[in-house]
This record gives sequence, structure tokens and C-alpha cells, in this order.
Amino acid sequence: MRKFSVLIPDGESTLTKHVVHCLSQDKDISINILSKDPKATIKHSRLIDSFRSYDASLAPASASGGETDKVLADLMRFHHYDPSAKDAVVNTILKAAKDTKANIIFPVDEHIVKTLNSSVDSITPVAKFPPMPDQNTFDV
Repeated sequence: MRKFSVLIPDGESTLTKHVVHCLSQDKDISINILSKDPKATIKHSRLIDSFRSYDASLAPASASGGETDKVLADLMRFHHYDPSAKDAVVNTILKAAKDTKANIIFPVDEHIVKTLNSSVDSITPVAKFPPMPDQNTFDV
């Protein structure tokens, strides 16, 4: 049985395949992917243990979300998430982490780092994060 379960919540990122390849070098790590793209090529990798996709309702909206800070809104819009759906994105990640029994949530791209960094308090009871910068440092 594997010792650690890792959830990568941005399987659509072009960087995900590199992270998966590195993590797969340790046979005690179970790699689980969550992607906004249900057809992401990483889905077919022999190196991952599971693949899930976000609900289609988290698709982009044309307008930016009102309460969301500008940097987060720009990042989420760039990566085709509706900025007003940040809570739904975090809840989906939490559900996937529970379903896969993930010990670690390992964000790869900046949009998920920003999203999760703003929700650390609600996520850390479920899974740990790698070291991440505080909000102000990240924004710079």
C-alpha cells in the first residue's frame, strides 16, 4: 500500500506532466489528478492513480466576480474559471481530496496556488500543502 496520496488540482496545466513524472519516481506516492479539462491528456497517463474533472458549471463567465480581488479574478479568467466560483472550486478540491484520501494537495499553476492560498484555513484540516508564499508576496 502506498504511503502518501497527492492530489494535483490543476491537471489541465502544461506543467502537470512534469510534476507527475517527478512524483512517480517514488513508488510510495499515489498521484491523483483533478482537471477543468475532462479530456486532458494526463488522464491517459499510466503514472496516475485517478483522474477527476471539475463540474462544467465552473466554466468561465464573461464578467469578473465582484468580491474577488483583481489578481485572482485575472488569473481565474485566464485559466477559464469563473472568479465568482472560487468557493465552488475550493469545495470541489476538498471533495476530491477526501475521495482520494489525499495527504497533500499539490497545486502546479499560479491560478490554483492563488485560489488555494486564499483558502488555506478551510483546506488544511483535510490535507497539507507544500510551502506557499503569503498573498502579498505571491501578488508581487
